[in-house]
Amino acid sequence: MACVADVVSATRANAYAHHIQRLMVTGNLAMMLGVHPDAVDDWYMTVYADAYEWVEMPNTRGMATFADGGIVGSKPYAASGAYIQRMSDYCGACRYDVKGKSGDGACPFNRLGLSGTQSPAPSPQRPPGHALSHAGRLWRRETRRLAGRGGSHAAGPRRRVAQRRGRRSRPISALSRQGVRRAASRADPGQRLIEG
Repeated sequence: MACVADVVSATRANAYAHHIQRLMVTGNLAMMLGVHPDAVDDWYMTVYADAYEWVEMPNTRGMATFADGGIVGSKPYAASGAYIQRMSDYCGACRYDVKGKSGDGACPFNRLGLSGTQSPAPSPQRPPGHALSHAGRLWRRETRRLAGRGGSHAAGPRRRVAQRRGRRSRPISALSRQGVRRAASRADPGQRLIEG
């Protein structure tokens, strides 16, 4: 496999490979072959000069091997030979047929697919990471629901403080405009420089 040979030889020579090479070539192959995530972690941490645990572990566990069960991503980062051909120039020099899907001459990325010796962990029905993308919408909906009940408990901290002090609460935008007007009327910047 020309892609794997190039990435591994460049890694050995430079202790570096681009993130996409790590993810879509070596990580992809490791996942399809069912290499244990601990072994992939160890290899990446050993061979790459820029490997730090806080970056490499989530990339290895969550993206390359999909060993976290869908916390980082919603599906495995598995690619066929067609993707590698589209994103690189490796396939022209490779002895495997990038369009072949089966047989000895077919690209191993096509042949293995996700049916390697070990399939990735099953994806949860609703990956936990997706909940964060809906947090703002859920917060607004809950705020509206509580506001519909009435009472100061739903009004929010700014309004409660204003009510205790006997004032009406104003929106932040009105306060900001008022503060800008006050600051502008207090002193002319040119006057400050002269008095300086």
